[in-house]
Amino acid sequence: MNKKLMALILLIIIILSLLYVYKGENWLSEIRSRKQQENKEYLLNELIENLLDIQNRSEEIISEFLKTHYELDFFPDPELQIVVNWETQLPFPITSKPIFDHKNIYLFGGKKIIVLDKKTHDILWSRTLPSSISAIELTDANRILIFLKSDKLININRNNG
Repeated sequence: MNKKLMALILLIIIILSLLYVYKGENWLSEIRSRKQQENKEYLLNELIENLLDIQNRSEEIISEFLKTHYELDFFPDPELQIVVNWETQLPFPITSKPIFDHKNIYLFGGKKIIVLDKKTHDILWSRTLPSSISAIELTDANRILIFLKSDKLININRNNG
C-alpha cells in the first residue's frame, strides 16, 4: 500500500509539473503583463490628471494676472498700411476668382486665361479656351485643371499654358 501511495503522489506531482510547464508559465506571464498594463494605465491617468491640474492652475494664474495688470496691452492693434506695389490694365473683364501660387497670378474671364508674374506684373502667357470657364483648380506644382461649361475638363501646364 505504501508503494502505491508513493506512486500516486509521484504521478500527481508529474501531472502538476506538466500542467505548469504547458499552461502555468503562460498564465503567470499573462498575469504579470496584465499587472504591468494596469500599472501603465494608472500612471498615464495620474499624469493626465496632473497635467490638467497644472493647466487649470496656469489659466487661473494668467487670468488673475490679467485682472490685476490690465493696463498691459499684450495684443496692440496693428496699424495696417496698404501699399500698392503695381497695377495693370487687363485686356478683358475678370469673371472668376483669381488664383495665386508662389510666383504667378492666374486670372480668368469668360473663355480667356491670363497669367501675370507677381513681382514684375508682366504677362507670362494667355490662352483662349473653346468654352466659358466653370471652375478652376491648381492641382500640383505644374498643372491647372479647368472645368468648362461645355462639360469638358482641360489640364494645362502652369508655366506655358
